[in-house]
Amino acid sequence: MNKKFVSLFGEFQRIPKGVLIDRPGELITTEFSVNTSLLRILGVDNAKVYFTRRTLKHLSEKGSDGASLFLRIPIVLKRPDAIYGSNSTRILVIRSTDLEKEGEFYAVVLESANLQEIIIVTSFVAKQKYLKNFEILWRTAASS
Repeated sequence: MNKKFVSLFGEFQRIPKGVLIDRPGELITTEFSVNTSLLRILGVDNAKVYFTRRTLKHLSEKGSDGASLFLRIPIVLKRPDAIYGSNSTRILVIRSTDLEKEGEFYAVVLESANLQEIIIVTSFVAKQKYLKNFEILWRTAASS
């Protein structure tokens, strides 16, 4: 992740929690690569990945946990363990954690606004039971 992008996240961290930001829906382009299986699921050959200003603010309000999640997003998108879908237009991309608690994973929620834009909605650490309302769309051979 480039320094300019990390610096921008730092700017959002300095905004106090609960303070409204201007232009929350404005897209911020990333340089993130996306797993080819995810592109196939979304029905695109290539698409740019974006944050919204709202998403960056949301992640920054999680403090050091948010910063850790923010830094892990590129690897989750490039090398996921599984991809889940639901009845909505959102996709859940997961990767096992390096945390001590078994059955937890990093989750990145994506929304495909159109065939050229993939928007990161949020990221969090979740437990296996969180997946009960999602349908598995893809997983690696090593995923369980």
